[in-house]
Amino acid sequence: MGQSRFPKFLISEYITYPGNNMKSEIKVRVSKKFTLYIPKAIAESVGLEEGGFVKMKVEGRKIVLEPIPDPFDVALKGPKFAKITFEEFERESEETQNELLG
Repeated sequence: MGQSRFPKFLISEYITYPGNNMKSEIKVRVSKKFTLYIPKAIAESVGLEEGGFVKMKVEGRKIVLEPIPDPFDVALKGPKFAKITFEEFERESEETQNELLG
């Protein structure tokens, strides 16, 4: 096998905390199967939960991890941009059901 361009034993990562520009550098050991452990405090500071997903990309010689927000959390907790009354929603629902079911 050829030599890897990246060190196999240690990766430094920069994380920007939400709401400010504070950066933190941590050292994470890479396992035999290239698994990385993200410390709980770091994961919580960027809103990453167990089972969540991250986008991983290479920028030069850096590996960058970016949390991907859960679509359901975004829908439930994110900003709302449309306003509809319950009556309007009910009317639309009934019209759609009538079109689909006859």
